[in-house]
This record gives sequence, structure tokens and C-alpha cells, in this order.
Amino acid sequence: MQQKIIVSVDFHDDRCRQKAMNSVTGLLGINSISMDIEKKQLTIIGDFDAVDIIKKLRKKDYHANMVFLGPAEEPKKKPEETVKPEPVKPEPAKPVVIDRFIPYVYYNPPAYYYVHSYDENPSSCVIS
Repeated sequence: MQQKIIVSVDFHDDRCRQKAMNSVTGLLGINSISMDIEKKQLTIIGDFDAVDIIKKLRKKDYHANMVFLGPAEEPKKKPEETVKPEPVKPEPAKPVVIDRFIPYVYYNPPAYYYVHSYDENPSSCVIS
């Protein structure tokens, strides 16, 4: 799902703006980034985690605040002619198959101990 975030970032100069842009572009799922220099805001559109973007900017010592987070605007569709939909035939019910998840359980086999007895081996040495 495409989402849009607007982040307010405190920039000092052009170098800070470029570093902020480079730090955010390294994240996965970002489709477009735009910067409004007058308002000091970054607008990011894509499939991403908003918390990661804020963390990344704050890690670079920028005071980042989230202004807006919501779905990305989709292009408006032209109204089409209304077409009468055909009735849908119900499909027969299919049997439900449930896959059972059986977690792997580590099996620790019991330890077998063998104790030598003096009676079994008379030639063995015994220290008393």
C-alpha cells in the first residue's frame, strides 16, 4: 500500500539538505522524495515504515517531526458510463483445507551412563 509522509526537518544549509535526502533514499520501498525548502519539509511517497524514516533522520542529528502520514493520493478516475452488471453465479462451496502448523521441537535424547563395577572386571585398578 502506497503511503505518504510529510516530515518537518530543521535544515541549516545546502549540505544538510543533501545529507538528509541521501540518508532517506537508502531505505527500501521509497518511490519518490520531494523537498520544500521554504517550509523545510520532506515529502516521501512509497511503501515504507514511517518510524524507520524518523529514526534515520534523528540518527543523523536532524530534528525531524512527522507532520502528516496517510495514503498517497491516487489519480482521479473519469466517470464512466454505468453498465448493468451481469448476475454472478455462485460457485459451489469448496472444502476448507487447514494446514496445521507443527513447530519443530528439539528432542534431547536421554543420556545413558555405563558404570564399571569392580565385580565385573577383576583386573581393574581400584584406589581406596
